[in-house]
Amino acid sequence: MNTQLKKTIIALALIAAPVFAASCSGREKPQGPPMVFVSIPPQKFFVDRIAGDRAQTRILIAPGQSPHTYTPTPRQIADLSRASVYFTIGIPFEDQIAKKAAAQNRLLRIEDMGRGVERAAAVEHDHEHEHDHGHHEEHGELDPHIWMSPRNAVTMAENTAAVLSALDPANKEAYEKNKQSLIADLRALDQKLSAMFEPFKGRRFYVYHPAFGYFAQAYGLEQIAVETGGKEPSARTLDALIRQARTDGVRVIFVQPQFSKKSADRVAREIGGVVIPLDGLAEDYIANMEIMAREIVKGFSR
Repeated sequence: MNTQLKKTIIALALIAAPVFAASCSGREKPQGPPMVFVSIPPQKFFVDRIAGDRAQTRILIAPGQSPHTYTPTPRQIADLSRASVYFTIGIPFEDQIAKKAAAQNRLLRIEDMGRGVERAAAVEHDHEHEHDHGHHEEHGELDPHIWMSPRNAVTMAENTAAVLSALDPANKEAYEKNKQSLIADLRALDQKLSAMFEPFKGRRFYVYHPAFGYFAQAYGLEQIAVETGGKEPSARTLDALIRQARTDGVRVIFVQPQFSKKSADRVAREIGGVVIPLDGLAEDYIANMEIMAREIVKGFSR
């Protein structure tokens, strides 16, 4: 068990006891629009597009926070104990939070927004022993960044609408209509990105954190990560990565704002390149996917 997960479990134990003691497993169903919890901002986009003002959507991880260092606040735990549904997405911290909340609120539904999505194994790039593009799988670990492919987002929209309709059958028709509108937009986005990347199939792009696996798979690209497993690369690994980047003719390293730029800055300096921010956790999903795609295409042209 990693250190951050231990901290999260301890925080939950300390926070949840006094908060959940005030609640009871047989609590009455709250009145008004149901409170819906999600883990990350892109999930809120899906819920809001489908539910509109028929739900109160709350995010656990605020903009700018990293899921890898997240610890819940007392207010979040208290609100979750009154929620109607919590949409998970496969991030490690979710299990402990969901178990604690479900144990104290029998009406809370824990739903996997990504149910039915084919999840890929997390991939680590071994720059020190480069063979066949130098990657191997971290067995037992799955890549949680499923929202990074618009094709997966269609499945997430379907799941969201189904859960909301079951929770609030009186508004099922509205949820279905909004879902169809969202899916049409997601498919249009997918077509646009497919056309953008068609000339660049097979190309590599370099990122700090390996969050773009599903994105790369969808559009025939390959991501090369600076860090893997949440660990800063060693000096030896960085040197190997720099050599590989020079061979690939790369001039851009993409970094998510939730992570340190230190290692990416060094790689960029050594290859005569630049560091460009890409935020896969931005809430405005469709607009953000287009922004990131344009930046990656520009990177290929440098």
